[in-house]
Amino acid sequence: MQIRKHIAGPKVEIHVEGRLDANWASHLESYLNETIRQGARHVLLNLGRLKYISSAGIRVLLTTFKQLKSAKGSFVLSQPSPAVKSVIDMVGLDSLFHDSRESQDQTGSLPQPVRTFDRLPGSFRVYRNPSSTKSAQSWHLVGSPHLLHSGGYTGSECRAIHFPVDVLGLGLGAFGNGYEDCIPRFGEFLAVAGHVVCQSVDSPDTPDFMIGESSFIPEAQVLYMMAGTGDFPFFMEFQGQEEGMDIPLSAIGDVAMEVCGADAVSFACLGEVSGLVGYGYRRSPVLAAHPDEIFSYPSILDWIHYRSEPACQGAITLAVGIASRRVDMLASFTRPLDRDKSILGHVHAAVFPYRPLAGGYQELRECLEVLFQGQEPIGLIHLLSDLQRINGAGESKLARGICWTSPIELTEETSR
Repeated sequence: MQIRKHIAGPKVEIHVEGRLDANWASHLESYLNETIRQGARHVLLNLGRLKYISSAGIRVLLTTFKQLKSAKGSFVLSQPSPAVKSVIDMVGLDSLFHDSRESQDQTGSLPQPVRTFDRLPGSFRVYRNPSSTKSAQSWHLVGSPHLLHSGGYTGSECRAIHFPVDVLGLGLGAFGNGYEDCIPRFGEFLAVAGHVVCQSVDSPDTPDFMIGESSFIPEAQVLYMMAGTGDFPFFMEFQGQEEGMDIPLSAIGDVAMEVCGADAVSFACLGEVSGLVGYGYRRSPVLAAHPDEIFSYPSILDWIHYRSEPACQGAITLAVGIASRRVDMLASFTRPLDRDKSILGHVHAAVFPYRPLAGGYQELRECLEVLFQGQEPIGLIHLLSDLQRINGAGESKLARGICWTSPIELTEETSR
């Protein structure tokens, strides 16, 4: 089989020649997947010189169609030979691969970019959220992160917290029936738009999650967290200015602060991972006899799994957090994101198998519904930059993605 590609603006035309059978189906699938990973969302597959297609080939076409449909793109078959068209018609897929203009017709009704940034290494397009009703989110600290390093946590510090769609949160918690039930499972968690993901310390490779539906509102037992209320007035999409240029987490936070006109922002980001740097708990920190047991060497190796090399390349991440230049109440909850230590942050990232992300303006909850549809998170990482100048893993980086962001206003800490 021979494959040729032609790029015309936002569309990619691919010509295939020969036989699309079991021997070549995986080859075409890999080629199409790589084209989509490079950012293509509208693909036309020219079958004029394809002599034969088997069920293995049909599966590739159907899988690609579903991928691009979930990303609000298009996958169109063009000029099929009579033999190939006959097979497509017989299996009932002819109606799936017609060039409908519905997505193009709807473009005019969607929000359009109001600002662009070309700031190395990334390009950013900024949109306003037409349904946003507030200029800033209200955030506050629940509990105390300092207890990890001092007296430890007891049942008196545990709170049952509900997470409706307008509440964000990230901190230390678990799903369960009260403190005693959760003792062996406490770990990092994130909450956004009615979706809550908890690190399952007793099964670290399979985070648990809850999704709010109808009258059901997810609840978690929380030892401490930063919590915010409100929507996101701004939306951004970003990618490297050139192929191979990855976007550091600090750059996303820096642009978000400029877009929001604030020195402290929250964000929820969906992106294709170039590499994530951070840690997760191997054991619930509540089980430690003394805090020194967790953070002293060599026992720290039994309690914390730190990724000394960037991980999860090619996966999709849902990263929720705050970025700030302020040294105030946030100081107890943030760490430097960049080598200059000018941008502070606290970010938790849920990791998912790869699936293409849609381009243009997106509604957060709709994107999360698609993300969680038919797949589950495969990891949860507390992102923490390794800023050692020699042998440091550096920052977490994304190849491309979309991001919702808001200025934040801090209220008083809750009582402990």
